Amino acid sequence: MRTSTKTLAILVVLIFSTSIPTIVESASINSAKFNSLQETQDFNFIAYGDTRSPDFQGVSPVHESIVNAYLQQDPELILHTGDMVGWGAVYEQWASFNDSMAAVWASDIPFYGAAGNHEKYTNVWYQYDLTFSNYTKFVDYSDVVDAPGETELYYSFDYEGVHFIFLNTEDYFDDVQFGTNLFNCSEAQMTWLLSDLSNTEPDDFIVAVFHRPLWSVRENRPDRWAEAENIRAEFHDLFVDYNVDLVFNGHDHHYYRTLRDGIYYITTGGGGAELYIPSESVPIWQSGDVAASEYHYCNIMVNSSHVTIDVLKTDDTIIDSFSIERPIVPISTTTPTISTPEISPMTVVIASIVAVVTAGVIVIFIVQRSVTESLE
Repeated sequence: MRTSTKTLAILVVLIFSTSIPTIVESASINSAKFNSLQETQDFNFIAYGDTRSPDFQGVSPVHESIVNAYLQQDPELILHTGDMVGWGAVYEQWASFNDSMAAVWASDIPFYGAAGNHEKYTNVWYQYDLTFSNYTKFVDYSDVVDAPGETELYYSFDYEGVHFIFLNTEDYFDDVQFGTNLFNCSEAQMTWLLSDLSNTEPDDFIVAVFHRPLWSVRENRPDRWAEAENIRAEFHDLFVDYNVDLVFNGHDHHYYRTLRDGIYYITTGGGGAELYIPSESVPIWQSGDVAASEYHYCNIMVNSSHVTIDVLKTDDTIIDSFSIERPIVPISTTTPTISTPEISPMTVVIASIVAVVTAGVIVIFIVQRSVTESLE
């Protein structure tokens, strides 16, 4: 049976094309890890805090109206800066918080929070639950508390290009009424925080959430000013070094915005507790600061080029609005895994020579066959 010239030509092509190793074809991608790198999508989230009742007996009646208002913004996340109830060590009070959040639980919107000083309070003054036992029974952040060293009191996660960090500002606090409050971040929390920040990139958009503020403008409360200065000494320089962009706090029951060393600090303590009066006469007040004694929440809208923060009352009146012009890039906690075989340059050269020689031999054979066929 004769082999046609056309068939032999095809054979040459096949031999030549399959004899040279190709890196791209032999590489494999771990699709599960690759999919963790997602394009940043536009989204919004809510930040607010201090929802306890003024009489410490549970949750403020104002809280439910705050919830109903911010749910109209259709958020993808809800963040709480602490003091959810009056006496967190009294487990029964969590039932009232649960009831006021019924619409949130029904919506399945993820909720994350920071512990406030009232989360450790018992119903006996100056007796505290320093382990936050009832708080940690009620909250469930297990879907994001998954890294070494993390707890329900300090943890982090990534969402659509934003890195969220939650901290505990109740470590080793000497909470003496109207005295000097001294905060010393525990070694465990600081070790974890340094590790977490060191794994971020300079262009990551970072949001920190915790209860006590670094800058206090509460009127006639020098103890609060000293407390804030103490916490500032622990965190501010670190936040500057690691390019933190936005910080949400509570504790002072009003709204306050200030820009320090490129970081926007927001006190959003208007979730229902008795309101405090902010003052422009406090030592740390600076030009450009904004404050208001109003019940409110913050609606933070994120897109690929900037972040806009609207601060609203329950009737949708805007108290403050500003934008941070900052590109938001995708964050991947796991680098895509691409496996490639180790192929040396010499292997490629040898394989190429073999392919060329083989092709040459077949070409000669084709020519001879063609001549033979023409003579027959």
